[in-house]
Amino acid sequence: MKFALIGLMVLAMSLTAFAGENPNVRAFVTMDPAGYVHTAMPASGDIVNTYLCFDCFGDPGVEGDGGLTGISLVLDYTCGGFTAGSADVTIFHPSAQTVVGGPDDLANGWVIAAPECVVPGPSDIICVAMVPWYYLDPAGDILILPSPADGKATVDCNNDLDVFCVFSHGALGQEVQTAGDADCDCLAVPVDDTTWGAIKSLYR
Repeated sequence: MKFALIGLMVLAMSLTAFAGENPNVRAFVTMDPAGYVHTAMPASGDIVNTYLCFDCFGDPGVEGDGGLTGISLVLDYTCGGFTAGSADVTIFHPSAQTVVGGPDDLANGWVIAAPECVVPGPSDIICVAMVPWYYLDPAGDILILPSPADGKATVDCNNDLDVFCVFSHGALGQEVQTAGDADCDCLAVPVDDTTWGAIKSLYR
């Protein structure tokens, strides 16, 4: 709690961060991280575990590449239902925490931070959160959108910022209706200098 309060207090004290070592990182929603399954067809009243994951990291043999310490975005569930309990961010790191907002918090977005570098496993995927969604009709997409404060951002193991692209949104009760970003195929994506107060301040 103390760390979270400190992080929120210094949110206004922005620190400059520059484009980092994971310029090709991309985000996706999945119900099966190993299988890249982006849709589920639950019955109304079912609980579906939906995962927010990232891949296409840099070369893990280069210091600072291939890892992640934080993300900022909006996760918008347009289908019916609500979270069935708290989102699990400990799949990112045992000490990871939500710094701002949470799933389906359109006003504040969702900032998740870990106290140390997390590197991808053999599958080259890092999942940062699992959201248990109590599904109700109607069907809808699960959209990965820019954070109101930081846009679509990740922080690498050098504490530098990258702008991610969306490989695939998710969907419950239907096929995904909203296409991901164009050219989101592990090739270079635009990166911009920006500020990163919430994540860089939390554990510093």
